[in-house]
Amino acid sequence: MRTLEPPTRYGLRHIVETFGVDAVVERIADLRAAGNRPAAACLQAEFASIAARGGYTQRVQRLARALADDPANETVARELAELLAARFPRRV
Repeated sequence: MRTLEPPTRYGLRHIVETFGVDAVVERIADLRAAGNRPAAACLQAEFASIAARGGYTQRVQRLARALADDPANETVARELAELLAARFPRRV
């Protein structure tokens, strides 16, 4: 007789690392569109918590200071733009 193993549960951090931020943002939007606002709010709160623990704010501030010190630094500008774009994806 074969025993069934419990399904693997993945945390939101793993989902973000595997599928990207856009996948999570899209899922939140899908939940809201389907009228499942409590689930969307729960997922959004967990997502915000992960971003806070991941040092998102500190990274943005560090990059903004570096860019203010050297406005011509394209590497810092690109990294800051990508970080902000990942956090606030473009809506089509």
